[in-house]
Amino acid sequence: MDSTTIRTSTNFLMSTITCIESGAKRRTPPNVIPL
Repeated sequence: MDSTTIRTSTNFLMSTITCIESGAKRRTPPNVIPL
């Protein structure tokens, strides 16, 4: 893989994780998730 592919994969992975985390925060009480 070249650097562009790696960067694209990393950006996609980070945005996916952010989306999952924000969804989890909406479904569960804030005090359940450690900061």
